[in-house]
Amino acid sequence: MTIASRAYAAFVLAFALLAFGLVLFVPAVLRDGDTFLHIAAGNWMLDHHALLRADPFSFTMRGKPWVSHEWLAELLMALAYRIGGWPGLLLPFATTLALAVILLGAAMRRWMAPLPAAVLLFAAMYTQVPTLLARPHLLVLPILIAWCDAMLRARGQKRAPHPALALLMVLWVNLHGSFFVGLAFAGAMAGEAWLSEAGRRAQVARAWGVFLLAALAGALATPHGIQGLLLPFHLLRMPALSAISEWQPTNFATFQPMTPLLLGLLYIGLVYAPRLPRLRVALLLALVYTALQHGRNQVLLGMVGLQVIAEPLGRYFHADVPGPAGAALRPSRPAWGAALAGALMLFAVRIALPVTIGDDITRPVSALAHVPPALAAQPVLNSYSFGSYLIFRGISPFIDSRAELYGNDFLQAYLDMAKPDHVKLEQVLASYHIAWTLSDTHSAIAEMLDLLPGWKRLYADDTAVIHVRAAP
Repeated sequence: MTIASRAYAAFVLAFALLAFGLVLFVPAVLRDGDTFLHIAAGNWMLDHHALLRADPFSFTMRGKPWVSHEWLAELLMALAYRIGGWPGLLLPFATTLALAVILLGAAMRRWMAPLPAAVLLFAAMYTQVPTLLARPHLLVLPILIAWCDAMLRARGQKRAPHPALALLMVLWVNLHGSFFVGLAFAGAMAGEAWLSEAGRRAQVARAWGVFLLAALAGALATPHGIQGLLLPFHLLRMPALSAISEWQPTNFATFQPMTPLLLGLLYIGLVYAPRLPRLRVALLLALVYTALQHGRNQVLLGMVGLQVIAEPLGRYFHADVPGPAGAALRPSRPAWGAALAGALMLFAVRIALPVTIGDDITRPVSALAHVPPALAAQPVLNSYSFGSYLIFRGISPFIDSRAELYGNDFLQAYLDMAKPDHVKLEQVLASYHIAWTLSDTHSAIAEMLDLLPGWKRLYADDTAVIHVRAAP
């Protein structure tokens, strides 16, 4: 192994250790409300020894059928939280992100010399920054990377992937809804194989057809069957989602992690013009489009898009790169030992230092401390961002982040009320017999309630405002 290869292997391990530590110690990892919802859902399943098939949490949709498509991730999260508290919850996310770095580092080195492989690895992982959250998508990053790498290796060796790889899809589909990206990627690689191997198209169609059928069968291997497969597409057809921050288009008014990546791709394309197969160009453009359409998809452009171009770039700049068999990522035993020791030390420090869950944009901790138990049991009108934390605290919300449960009409009606609209707010307060409200301090609903007769403030801080009905 060359000095450059040894240096690259050490860089990958050091980067993986850094990623491990970031998840353990960056407070923003626990900032998303969905983390609390997933723990609550997992706890319910553990307590009832059953899968969630209907909503047991909200008072507006209680009993309505619900496809809990991330049920396996929720069980893992609940178990980790029960065993180790907040440090225990963070451990699997830190581990999977570190594993993702190692797998992606190996995938890049398969096609590229050490230095460009290191640059692409850093660029890909940097796109993860906006979504560095304790949510199921982080658990499936290693699966996403391994799946795409297997497809690209198969193409490099002019063969179809082994059907047994579909077992990875079974795990993926029960952890997170991004599995359809894997199906689309496999379809694109099958199409590329069929177009590029004109002399053996029948054989290619049979081999890739078997694999695609196996992958589709794997995607159907969930407790929800066809409903689990269709859920991501149902979500994408909800117009009201565009009002929710994570589903909004990428905003270039502020710096985005994908900005240097896009500029780099443009520079390489305009200056060097390496030739990519047409379907890979189409796949890359589709990834760029999805990243622009929804900011949350930037990570797909980094993790998948850079794998797509790694081989053409590697061969363009270095004709002697190893190819589909790949240059192995072989850190020395001392390097592995140092990385493992570093990870254990970081986790020990994380256990020793308490994790503080205080007030935040999704966690009205102080406000809820001022709600009497009798009041908490009555119907509440809450801000969208607070719903998941209410569930975690055992309070039935008006609405939470499960857009697929509430549906487009209910979500749009809530958004219309908050525009603001006094008439619609009063209709909701009356029709749902709302006894108290929990609103974002700067929300239009809080401002309307300040002016609405029959309502008064019970509590307010920089995070949330509580209103209750005034005594007659």
